[in-house]
Amino acid sequence: MRSEAPDICSVVQRLLAFSGKYVGYEYVRSSLDLPIFEVRRPALAKPVTRIMSSADALGVPAAMVPADGDLVAHLLFALKHEGVNLQVLAGASKHLARADLVAALAATPNGQYVRMTQRRSRPPDSPRRARIQSLASESIRPPPRALYSATALPNALRRRSSCACLAA
Repeated sequence: MRSEAPDICSVVQRLLAFSGKYVGYEYVRSSLDLPIFEVRRPALAKPVTRIMSSADALGVPAAMVPADGDLVAHLLFALKHEGVNLQVLAGASKHLARADLVAALAATPNGQYVRMTQRRSRPPDSPRRARIQSLASESIRPPPRALYSATALPNALRRRSSCACLAA
């Protein structure tokens, strides 16, 4: 019983140390000192077991709090749990390093939130870019002739005129 007490104490101390710290958009806004409005409902690290939404804040468990100084992780967290805040994203995009975004993209290449934060920062050797360039170089085939044939339109008009409700 005695051996469990320090573990519980350390857990409580860790939770209290994180408690009240900003997470997500408000962390990015305050750490970069962006000249924008405060976030209405900021995410705060609180002693909770799951993300809890209240009227004035979003409670985040200590295990889900991104590391201090990692702006990309805080932005990805905010996009996922707080929605889109264009003011903060636009202000933070000037301070984000291209290498950080490329590293986040390499870590999760199919992550939708990483792709939301990108502003033309896709690496040049990206498979998607190569596929788009190969498609652009191919000739584009027009749709089949049957879609705009000379008989399709008159037939459609004949069908409408034979309808009793349209004839009157």
